[in-house]
Amino acid sequence: MRYDTIQDYVRLLKEEDMLSACGLCGKGDILIRNLTYNSKEVTADTMFICKGSAFKPVYLREAVQKGAACYVSEKVYDLPEEIPYILVKDIRRAMPVLANRFYNRPWEELTVVGVGGTMENPLSPII
Repeated sequence: MRYDTIQDYVRLLKEEDMLSACGLCGKGDILIRNLTYNSKEVTADTMFICKGSAFKPVYLREAVQKGAACYVSEKVYDLPEEIPYILVKDIRRAMPVLANRFYNRPWEELTVVGVGGTMENPLSPII
């Protein structure tokens, strides 16, 4: 699997006109090895996505304690330590763009198969 840096994601969001601001704290060259919005799934070098109207800052603090490399949000959060952040205009629009990049455009590898036809009514008598 190929990993991208925080700065690579910043450039991507800027190209897609989704970037509001960023604060990389001189750590833009960190490789992102995990992507999640669930603080329970965070490991070292994770990009943590702060999403949803019910998002609580405690989730972000938990993610940072577990090793999150940066967070993506619509606003800046006050944290006890300096961590890079990427601010986006609309987190729900940014999530699929980030996932598409992280997972290396998995949709290109899909094989689609369709089956068509008609089926006799199984309850009708066969003549």
